[in-house]
Amino acid sequence: MKLTIFLGFLVLIASPGLHGRFTKDESTAAGFLPPRGRNHGILPLVIGGKDAAKGQYPHQVSLQVKYYGSWYHICGGNLIAEDKVLTAAHCVDNSEYEEFRIVAGDWDLTQIDGTEQYSSISRISMHPNYDDWVTDYDYAVLTLSTPLELNLSVGVIGLASSDDFVPPGNCSISGWGLIDNHNSKVHPILQTANMPLVPHSVCKEKHEKINNVTERMVCAGADGVGACFGDSGGPLQCVVATNNNTLTLQLVGITSWGVFPCAQEQYPTVFADVAFCRSWIESQ
Repeated sequence: MKLTIFLGFLVLIASPGLHGRFTKDESTAAGFLPPRGRNHGILPLVIGGKDAAKGQYPHQVSLQVKYYGSWYHICGGNLIAEDKVLTAAHCVDNSEYEEFRIVAGDWDLTQIDGTEQYSSISRISMHPNYDDWVTDYDYAVLTLSTPLELNLSVGVIGLASSDDFVPPGNCSISGWGLIDNHNSKVHPILQTANMPLVPHSVCKEKHEKINNVTERMVCAGADGVGACFGDSGGPLQCVVATNNNTLTLQLVGITSWGVFPCAQEQYPTVFADVAFCRSWIESQ
């Protein structure tokens, strides 16, 4: 089987121009990603998943860029404060903050759900040690121009710490995008899939001849289930047991990179480990 390495889920596939459907306020489009999105590796995809319930992940946001007058989803993100979004550094590398906006509270990119909130970006803070060669330190914090109003559809997610315990089988990913290895269109409905964590030593060994799995990375996946061509910047969220023995949903990882074809058991999806850089994230 031919394998293609996608560090940072960089999309190197050419697609036939713009075929998006103009929706909502006639300035949001869904369909094939524009060249900008393809260059940044952000074909959002959850393989082996299903439609998420409305409001299931209120911290999930859509990071979008404008192309020929329309806004296109290129990456996922995670609301960690009213005015802060945590995403992957490779989503915004070599970019200016004026190029982006975020949409929170969305579920169907092609419909007005009535729960959306929008904000432009006033600052991008990439981790100073970000390495685009191995996609290490793949963290970026976006400061929003307009703080969001928290409600049932728009909410923040807590950051996992190194002291938290993640019970087996309690993690999931979410994002908008493709649902197989052969489709090149963005899926308009927010997708989700359960993802078992993979021990770091096992993940490192599986990727030994492909890329270095560093201490800033955490892995998850199973045969037929995983992220691909991105869902970059989106969440690996897990139900964790905290120090006071309470269970809570927390952000454990940020979708970072993997191997194509996607969702192979021998090549788990790799995420930026939130707990490792929690202090830096909170300082931004």
